[in-house]
Amino acid sequence: MQRPENAGKIKWQARRFWQTLEVLCLLVFLLMVILIAVRMHETHRRKAEENASLAQMESLSETAPEATSAMRGDMRDLYMQNDDFVGIVEFADMALYVCRGEDNVYYASHRLDGSEDPGGMIFMDYACTKESENIILYGHNMNDGTRFGKLKRFADREYIEKYPVIRFAGLYETHEFVPFSVFYTSTDFAMDNHFDYIVTELDDEAAFDDYTSEVKWRSLFDLDVDTAFGDRLLTLSTCSNELGDENGMLVIVCREKRSGE
Repeated sequence: MQRPENAGKIKWQARRFWQTLEVLCLLVFLLMVILIAVRMHETHRRKAEENASLAQMESLSETAPEATSAMRGDMRDLYMQNDDFVGIVEFADMALYVCRGEDNVYYASHRLDGSEDPGGMIFMDYACTKESENIILYGHNMNDGTRFGKLKRFADREYIEKYPVIRFAGLYETHEFVPFSVFYTSTDFAMDNHFDYIVTELDDEAAFDDYTSEVKWRSLFDLDVDTAFGDRLLTLSTCSNELGDENGMLVIVCREKRSGE
């Protein structure tokens, strides 16, 4: 038979246990609410930015203008905000600001205004220059569809047939590109499907032909788009787990439209 003082102690310990558990559950709940609110806020900011960039693209001429020495007004405002800003990439119903930093790390977690964001922004390979034959753009594959979260739609040939043109509006002029290869690869050198597609300079015919032949061979489907030495390329790249590889990437390679196309 338990003594009264022992029974009271057991009841007090039980009460304290449940009170502590209730407090912990409340703290976990509040933490989840905060995390959801932060994530929703980040998504809202990204979508608002993308709506603004889409409106800016719609205000530009539908045809690529002649290059001029004067920076376009819409671009000048963004460049004054951040001189890493290099343009806007647009496909289907998406338009996204693009920056080029001193490395391929900073803009993976920062926005145009310099604030931190796990979604980062679209950024150009730091090795690219105005003369690069292959402009490479990176962006996170966000679950909420922002950034390059919709890029996976290009794995559907019907989607490309519906939206066959990708536009890149630079500070001075707009260029239009057509996809000619869509493929999955891995950045892990040990994987069989590894392919080093990050090549910005293709300044001789042999290098160009080797590169374009390889990416066409890897394509999920034949897009029936020819390439020739001298074509400028645009490559869009985002992470993908489609092949069950944590280092997997989805890559879309395009060439610039030629005069008369």
